[in-house]
Amino acid sequence: MEYSGVREEELNEVGDELVSIGKPAVPQLIEILNRHEAQSCSYAADALGEIGDNRAIKPLVDALEVRELGENAKEALKKFGHVCIPEVIKKLRYRFAHPTRKPKLLTLINAD
Repeated sequence: MEYSGVREEELNEVGDELVSIGKPAVPQLIEILNRHEAQSCSYAADALGEIGDNRAIKPLVDALEVRELGENAKEALKKFGHVCIPEVIKKLRYRFAHPTRKPKLLTLINAD
C-alpha cells in the first residue's frame, strides 16, 4: 500500500481506538506486530507500549531486530521501564551465542 497522509491519519485513529480498548486488544496487536511487513506494525508497537501489558514485552523485544520496526519497538519498551530488562538481557545473551551478520539489536540499545 502506498504511503499517504490520509493513511497515516487513519492508522493513528485506529491505534488510539485500540489503546482505549486496552488489554483486550493486546493479542490482536501482537499478531499485527508479528507480521513484520505492514506499516501497521509500527502503530501496533506504539499501541502496545501505551497499553503496557506485559504480554507484549517478548514480542516487542523480538521486534527490535526487525529493521523497519526496531525503533518503534525500542520506544514502546521504554514505556515498560525496568520490567522489560530481563527479557532484553535474555535476547542479548541469545544473540551473543547466535550472532547474525548485522547486530541490529545492539545498535538500537546503544542509540540512546
